[in-house]
Amino acid sequence: EDYGFSSFVEMNGGRFLEFVLSEPKIKAIMDESGGTVLGSSSGSHETESMYRPSQLELLQFIDQSKHAGTVQNNQVENAVCEQFRVTDLRHLGHGNITRLCSAADKPGKHVSKEYNVNFEAAICGKLCPTPRSTGKVGILGSQTKEMAMACLTNCPLLEDMMEWSHWSLVFQPQYGSLRSFIEKHGGLQEIPLEGGRKTATSDFMALEVEPGLFLKINSQTTQEQFCAVLASEDPITSAGYLVSLIVANKGLESTPMALLTNHVKTHLIALHARSSGVSVPRVPSTFDNYHTVDLAVQFVTEMLLRLPVRICVAIANQILLEPLSSVVGSAKSKKEILQACRLPTQMHRLELLGCLLGLPEWTSSLQQKFQFEASHLTDVIEDEMMGAEDTDMLQGEENETKEESDYEEDSDIDSILSDEENPQQLPDGENNMEEQEGSSEASGKDDDDDDE
Repeated sequence: EDYGFSSFVEMNGGRFLEFVLSEPKIKAIMDESGGTVLGSSSGSHETESMYRPSQLELLQFIDQSKHAGTVQNNQVENAVCEQFRVTDLRHLGHGNITRLCSAADKPGKHVSKEYNVNFEAAICGKLCPTPRSTGKVGILGSQTKEMAMACLTNCPLLEDMMEWSHWSLVFQPQYGSLRSFIEKHGGLQEIPLEGGRKTATSDFMALEVEPGLFLKINSQTTQEQFCAVLASEDPITSAGYLVSLIVANKGLESTPMALLTNHVKTHLIALHARSSGVSVPRVPSTFDNYHTVDLAVQFVTEMLLRLPVRICVAIANQILLEPLSSVVGSAKSKKEILQACRLPTQMHRLELLGCLLGLPEWTSSLQQKFQFEASHLTDVIEDEMMGAEDTDMLQGEENETKEESDYEEDSDIDSILSDEENPQQLPDGENNMEEQEGSSEASGKDDDDDDE
């Protein structure tokens, strides 16, 4: 716009990115700020789903690291990379470690004597482990592609594939990101082993529920397979096959939900019919607190807790809760599902589902979280309950009372002194009597003088 061109190419400088990379000074500035690293192929597998902290967070991290005894820049950089799961600090987009440490040494909002949010890698200081391999193989050495495929195939359904396989430590340095590996080698495949003398079936796909969080599902799942898993009475695997079936049908709209509901209801009726009540401990650490849980309720509860949240909320009423209500009763089913949750993690997940599904029976326990426990409460005496303003007000009232009392005492003293200097006037009658008495005394005295 300044030079009257519609595009940068018309200025005969080539493409803008080529021009920037060809100028050493401009490239050096962008390298400092991480501009040339972001979007590059070397860092794409890290930047696609990682958490990018703000510059203030990085400066707070560096300040905490220095308080913990980490003073060398390379040690601080290793700790930052470990905390935010990157191999290059510049992938975070805030420049190199020298630039960040210089900014951290200056006064600002990042400096504090005590932080309410602390970074684990920072407080570990120089002892912070750095298991992330910067070489070409993982922490356990070289692994074959078949080993990686076997690991992902063996991963349980709806399990976090990254966490379960320790992908970032074992396989990522050698085979890249988990996403790229699944895209390249996922699905149903026959793998030759031992020079072709054996074959293995590899079957894994992923459902991404959050950026970088991949849950294991199977490919080419059918209704017959789902019904077979239902008959095996395995709620965890049943939930996995149900999600795999929804993915295989390209979404909920094209999935035969009514037919699946009938299959689930038939299975729940069979479970309820042969369920005389199974005694389950309410709290895992005690064995004297038992309650009875219906097998159908237990099956539905475990499926609810296993399903991904969005899919669970979308299908829970039709596929699980309504069939269970028709078997054991609506009110009873909600109550018994709550009783079947024995672990804190299960209760937490059920509270989440209760909020999203609008079921107050599952959210009542949340009210306990909104109140301080007895160990955090202290009785306050009356004097401590009075704030500074109340104390000042009370002190002011006392001062006013004292001033009034002093004023009354001064008035009494002035009155007494005034009476002594100016005798108080008596009433007219009394004055006349005193005058008459005085006159009588005076006349009597005169008579005595005459007699003498």
